Amino acid sequence: MSFPHRSVPRLAALLLVLSLAAGVRAQQPARPVQLVEPRFAFSPEGQYAAAVPSPAAHLGYELGTHFTFYADVVSYLRALAAASDRVTMHEYGRTHEGRPLHYLVVTAPA
Repeated sequence: MSFPHRSVPRLAALLLVLSLAAGVRAQQPARPVQLVEPRFAFSPEGQYAAAVPSPAAHLGYELGTHFTFYADVVSYLRALAAASDRVTMHEYGRTHEGRPLHYLVVTAPA
């Protein structure tokens, strides 16, 4: 396959631009990974019920630092439901392994 003479300079210019762009991209420092996006962060000025355990207090580690087993998740859901009269736990189905699937309903005070 032969290229017309006009295409060779264009191809060379394109390759030069792409190689320069790749070099600039490779030299940029890596940004640190932010584990919790600000829109999901809890409000530091908010008031939280002391009786309701945090995931870290119940599980013994911060979420995302260890794998959390299904039984531990269910245990934490039960702890939330037991700690607050605003939280009720409901079963809505079963997994293919026969384990119950749960959801929580969190309400405002009556």
